Amino acid sequence: VDEALRSDIADNIRTQFPGCPPTRADAIAYLAAVRRRARRTRTGTDDPDSVRAAVTDSVRRIDTDYDDLLLTGIDRTEAQQKVQ
Repeated sequence: VDEALRSDIADNIRTQFPGCPPTRADAIAYLAAVRRRARRTRTGTDDPDSVRAAVTDSVRRIDTDYDDLLLTGIDRTEAQQKVQ
């Protein structure tokens, strides 16, 4: 993982979401950095929408039953609406 990229993303998460626990911000940033590395881009590290999307995805997957809904056959759009 590109540590500079991960650090930039984590800093932006902490700025936008000051109540986010540091360990959670680091975990979200790590995953976002891995995904961006796969895409071979640093774009979005300063983009508020990109940071918000990473945090939203983390909350959806960790703090809701989103993945369980997908496993039952509900399509992604409907599952997202149910956990919103």
